[in-house]
Amino acid sequence: MDRQRIEEIVRIAQESPITELCVREGDLEVRVVKSASRPASAPAPASAPEHSPVTTESDPMIVIRADKVGFFHRGKGPGTEPLVEVGDYVHGGQAVATLESLRKLTDITAPECGTVVRVLADDGSAVEYGQPLVELRPKEGAENGGKR
Repeated sequence: MDRQRIEEIVRIAQESPITELCVREGDLEVRVVKSASRPASAPAPASAPEHSPVTTESDPMIVIRADKVGFFHRGKGPGTEPLVEVGDYVHGGQAVATLESLRKLTDITAPECGTVVRVLADDGSAVEYGQPLVELRPKEGAENGGKR
């Protein structure tokens, strides 16, 4: 990672409402924390895994989380049609949105088959690492490795 890349990371952090930015390339990690801009009552940034099961009401849910800091796009990029809508059935590995980070677009994929229940981030919004993006109701039996 060169100086220009590090300066770009710092610029992105300064220009966005995020409070923390962590970028890893190989064995090198750059972390930018804006502690002065964080309100005293704000919780610490989450360090949750990309796909974290949660329980809503009595149904098990899958929450797809941001695996990096960037801008959330419901389509294949800024201003494109959404890849999925609430109620759509998706397959494991299917792209449900994209994340733009350091001018690169990365697919956000469903970890397993299921139905889109909610899209939790606004199109074009800045998102933080670990932030919930899309909620899925897994296909029946998927919580047991897909076996019935």
